Amino acid sequence: MITFTIPGAALPRLARLTLATDTDGPGPLRHVAMRVTSTAVRFSATNGRLLASVILDISDLLGDIGDLAESILDIVQITAACKLIGKHCHKPVTISIDKAEARVTFGSVSSLVRRHEGVFPSIDHIWTRTAGLHWVPCTSSLDPALAAIAQKIAGATRMLFRTPVQPASGLQRLWASATEDEPSLEIAQLRNLVRSPAYWADLEMAILLMPITRADAEEQLDLSRFACSATEPQVAAAA
Repeated sequence: MITFTIPGAALPRLARLTLATDTDGPGPLRHVAMRVTSTAVRFSATNGRLLASVILDISDLLGDIGDLAESILDIVQITAACKLIGKHCHKPVTISIDKAEARVTFGSVSSLVRRHEGVFPSIDHIWTRTAGLHWVPCTSSLDPALAAIAQKIAGATRMLFRTPVQPASGLQRLWASATEDEPSLEIAQLRNLVRSPAYWADLEMAILLMPITRADAEEQLDLSRFACSATEPQVAAAA
């Protein structure tokens, strides 16, 4: 068994990770993945199009992590535990893990969370592949329903999603004041930009949204029928 503490203020966000899970699937993506290290714990959930991870510093670690480093936590039970305790708690919360279950405790209140068998997909590369890249505002097409879910999970009313690009691409110039001597950008760079995933992060949460795939043969819009010209003489307003 291992035991550690996490900030109680993070529990409401952990409870909202259920919004990122694959509710229609029977496998690990239906639940929340937890990884424990000697200094931090990460909770992750994904439905294949939206990925959300919360990473928290831990303290008072007791026991050998060993085979308990990776867990798949029952989504119903971890959500209930976080809601029950997080409603009244902003102080450190204790989490204990053994081979069968995890226990979330604050004071005299304790909730059990079952551990599921299976392997959660590796997501480390999603967060590490952006190292050393330059961040620019996201221009890809996003599903507004997914963006709304991301807002709920983060607890943010506004979220500026960003896209990583190679620093040498010069794409950050798209949002800067134009100068006459600027070289033209390559179409391949712009193509990658509008097809790239969208990222958002603060100090404890990171979110990834996959873009909507669009074809180059989009239907052309004819908006002329909406330009309804006035056919009757306008009556002058009375003085």
